[in-house]
Amino acid sequence: MIVTCDRCKREIFKSENCSYCNRNICDRCIKSAQRVKKVTRLVICNDCWTDTAKRKLFKNKLTVSKSPEL
Repeated sequence: MIVTCDRCKREIFKSENCSYCNRNICDRCIKSAQRVKKVTRLVICNDCWTDTAKRKLFKNKLTVSKSPEL
């Protein structure tokens, strides 16, 4: 199934959700990804990477729902 990337509007076959803005993004729009636990994966897009509060959460391995400040 072909899906459109919400950030760059390209047609993609595999998409992932950004953990901070919940948009479907392609591999080119992913800035970084990391495993928190064996099952949980955090993905941050290029737009959320420029927001210092979201970048700080990503580096501390937290999501938006677990953060006290956002």
